[in-house]
Amino acid sequence: MLINFKNISYYIYLQKMVKKINMPAKKNKTIKEKTVDALNDIQNIKYKFSGSLLYFKKNNLPHKIYYWLIDHPFFYKQKSRLKYVAVSLVGVIVNTIMLVVLTSILKINYLFSATLTEVTSIIYTFFLNKKYTFNSHTKNFKQNIGLFVSYFCVCLLALGIILLTMYIFVEKVGIFYLFAWVLAGVINFFTIYPLQTFLFKSKIFPWNK
Repeated sequence: MLINFKNISYYIYLQKMVKKINMPAKKNKTIKEKTVDALNDIQNIKYKFSGSLLYFKKNNLPHKIYYWLIDHPFFYKQKSRLKYVAVSLVGVIVNTIMLVVLTSILKINYLFSATLTEVTSIIYTFFLNKKYTFNSHTKNFKQNIGLFVSYFCVCLLALGIILLTMYIFVEKVGIFYLFAWVLAGVINFFTIYPLQTFLFKSKIFPWNK
């Protein structure tokens, strides 16, 4: 098994290698034999993201929390969802501020405000999800446009779900529009995440090949 220096600390690796090689020889082992033994021992060690090159490169608080979480096997398996949740939380904060300003301060209808808010968020959430959540690597401008148009269509579906949910909760149930907005967001999360995962990961699309 090859050692992936992107995921482990090269410094820690070298430390352990030198320590192993400089140990007193056992049964007249050569340097080459001790090096092979050291490599085998190192490959059996469970490295943590908190001791990786990535950690030292990106050691701000959000990344520290992220690496601490994915050190746990359960969260490591869910790391894509964790990133999606993080991007969604950023969107919720920004969108909620916009919704309150448009609806409560500028007195715009809550459905129209929600539409403006969601359409605006499509641009920055696209780039965050593309680069951060799904780590998508498009090869050219044409693929970028194709991915964005497809993402935009998925977001229009999400917008329809949000507007319908808000209308039912506000007009039929009588809930305050902000609470309806939060409930709509939760429903939308579980509906749209599988579609966006399919969009960014499925090999049937040219930008994922």
